[in-house]
Amino acid sequence: MNLEKVQELREELENLKKIYKKGNSIIIPALWRVQEIYGYLSDEGLEILANELNTTKEKLLQVATFYHFFHTKPTGKYHIYICTNVSCMLNFAYEVVDELRNILKVNENEVTPDGMFSWEEIECIGLCDQPVAGFINMKRITNLNKDNIKDIIENPQNYAPEKTKIELI
Repeated sequence: MNLEKVQELREELENLKKIYKKGNSIIIPALWRVQEIYGYLSDEGLEILANELNTTKEKLLQVATFYHFFHTKPTGKYHIYICTNVSCMLNFAYEVVDELRNILKVNENEVTPDGMFSWEEIECIGLCDQPVAGFINMKRITNLNKDNIKDIIENPQNYAPEKTKIELI
C-alpha cells in the first residue's frame, strides 16, 4: 500500500464530495483522480474509491470500461492515442500507427521496456480538419505523419507534460 497515494486520493475525494453532491455524479471525476494519482485505475485506488463512495469496485469498472480514456493497467510515462477513424484513416493514420509500432517495438496497449511509452488507436476525437490527430498524455497533437511521429517519440516533453491533470468543474 502506497500511503502517500492513499492520502492524496482521500484528500482529492473530500474536495470532490464538496462539488459533486448528488447521486453518482462524482464517479467519473473520482475515477480521473485515481488514474492521475496511480497512473491507471489500480486495484488499491478502486478499492478506496468504492469504500469512500459506498459502491462496489465492479460498478466503478463498469463505468470506467465504457470510456476509452480510462486505463485498467499501467501505461507508459507518455501515452499516445492515434485516431484511426475515417478522416484520419484516409489521411494515412495506419502509416503513423505502423511507424509508431516500428519505433517503439511494442504493440497497442503494451508499455516499452523502459516504461516511457505506450500507445493505442482511438475512434474519432473531433479533430477531423487536422488529420491525423491524436493525444499524448491528453494533450492534442494534429497533422501527424510517419515523419513527425519520430520527433514526438524523440522529444515527447516538447509535446506534452509527463503527467496531465484533468481540470474538473
